[in-house]
Amino acid sequence: NNYRNLKLDELYYKNTLIIWAFFENKNYPIAIMLSSEILEERKNYKPVLKMLAQSYFELNKLKLANKFLIEYARIDSKSPDVYYMIWVISQKNHDYIKSNIFLNLALDQKYGNIESIYRLQLYNYLILDQNKKISETFDKIIALKKKPDSNDLILATYYSIINNKNDKASLLTETWLKLYPEKEDFYWFKAWIKIEEGDLEQATNLLNKAKE
Repeated sequence: NNYRNLKLDELYYKNTLIIWAFFENKNYPIAIMLSSEILEERKNYKPVLKMLAQSYFELNKLKLANKFLIEYARIDSKSPDVYYMIWVISQKNHDYIKSNIFLNLALDQKYGNIESIYRLQLYNYLILDQNKKISETFDKIIALKKKPDSNDLILATYYSIINNKNDKASLLTETWLKLYPEKEDFYWFKAWIKIEEGDLEQATNLLNKAKE
């Protein structure tokens, strides 16, 4: 119906509507074939280039997907979902540094799910064993919510301790105990800090509290 009712004469535009219909119905091989035909005449036609790239992406043909995503990014540097797909491909190829670069670009271009990007970056930093970056990223995740997830808080405290930031870790445990008084982990972490400070009496009290 869109095809018939369209008042424009440009055939390539009308054909793009048909490709979009195939793409939306997950008929990616047909979308790829028709997109390739249009791109032979209109090399930098962004809507078709993007459908072609994403069709390859959905079919897990990542090398071809990456090729056309990079082409698209050269034409349009303000496409967060394109950067996001390049991130996925980079991570699957174990190129975690490149992956984080494109995650940051997606953030710069206001990608919708900020928490998702932080968690994906966190995964990369874990693989790269970058403890300082891990700790900084947990801070960002925690700052997103009024009542952060207890597991995020536990791990944030842990990475503060192993990065020798005991003052920060101690402050974290005080704050988290108000939010999750039933969680023994925070008493345990506070005890750990007290042991490192040589305050064994207070550490014992906190361990007993955790045991309770």
